[in-house]
Amino acid sequence: MKRLKVSLPVILMFFMLGTFCIGMTEFVITGLLSQLSADFNVSIAKAGLLLSVYALGVALLGPLISLLMLKASLRTSLSALMAVFVISNLIAALSPNFTVLLLARLISATIHAPFFGITLVAAYQMSTPDKRTRSMASINGGLTLAILVGVPFGSYLGDILNWRLVFLLVSIIGAIVLIALWLVTPDHQQHHQPDIKRELRIFSNKNILLICMVILLGHSGVFMVYTFIEPLIREFTGFSVRMIIIALFICGCGAVTGNYLSGRVQPSMLTKHLALFFAALTLLFTTASVFIPLSYVTTFMFCFLFGTGVFGAVPLLNAKFVLAGKEAPALAGTLASSVFNLANASGAALGAFLLDTGAGFGGLTWVAACLTTLGLASTVLTYHKEDKPSFEEVKSA
Repeated sequence: MKRLKVSLPVILMFFMLGTFCIGMTEFVITGLLSQLSADFNVSIAKAGLLLSVYALGVALLGPLISLLMLKASLRTSLSALMAVFVISNLIAALSPNFTVLLLARLISATIHAPFFGITLVAAYQMSTPDKRTRSMASINGGLTLAILVGVPFGSYLGDILNWRLVFLLVSIIGAIVLIALWLVTPDHQQHHQPDIKRELRIFSNKNILLICMVILLGHSGVFMVYTFIEPLIREFTGFSVRMIIIALFICGCGAVTGNYLSGRVQPSMLTKHLALFFAALTLLFTTASVFIPLSYVTTFMFCFLFGTGVFGAVPLLNAKFVLAGKEAPALAGTLASSVFNLANASGAALGAFLLDTGAGFGGLTWVAACLTTLGLASTVLTYHKEDKPSFEEVKSA
């Protein structure tokens, strides 16, 4: 099938639609935990494994898959990854038991980091210097749209019909994206043989290691709260399913807002803005147990600010990864997604442990505040230790 010649915005749109599907698959579980718990007769904490296993799969298998695909063209890589995505979600939709659903989630996780990594680097390389940060933010925009639309809609669809239809719907959208990617993605080949040893040097890059520290500390606390956001709101407020769906939608509005704001940040200001997001999240978590139950208004305010903080920080960290990892462009974006998901897995696991030991959701938000405080402290340390010229490429190009 011959490739169609289209403009860069059209290519980025389909990249974004792909990350929307992947983001919806990852996060829609947060709006379905109660339904899955009841359907498979497992605890809320055990149902949370559907998120932590997915995140571990991304973290551990993503870089390996990315290295194996170094010699493939952009078009072939993205099409193959999306094909695996479609198949895995069909398996999830047909899962006869909890174990099969976990396996389907693990298969889907293998393509998450490579897809995000390849599209991030492609967006960076195909854009003019003054639009690179914005183009990378557009890739993350698919993820924030998944939070805005996919998670609340998936929760609603699962409530009124069946959670299996959510995964079936994602498979259908993924199949459409697969066809589109094959038709519009440039069939770029590597101009030189990929050097795996050169790519692996990224693990000794001081700037990359500092960013990893920030993510592992700060984002673990963020995801601890996000994993259990649906039962947390239900516990604090007594909301009905439909009110929780509205709360999740408002959280998605905050996510889109945060992503939009971060896409306008100049590379030299990335670390300073990141510190502001972590400071705001720490304050939010510290006051959550008092702030959320006060009224509908305060609950919705929490959700909006939470979404803004979480998904405002992500594009900044992604941009720092790609800009700092110049010696390993093929691996930098993938590694970013893997480290995020390692933090996701540890946050979800710690949250499940706290709930199982009787800490409650109030205790969970306090521990999350401690972790985001560490994230803030490590961001400040990063600002003083990182090589700042590495993050000024867009400005000076």
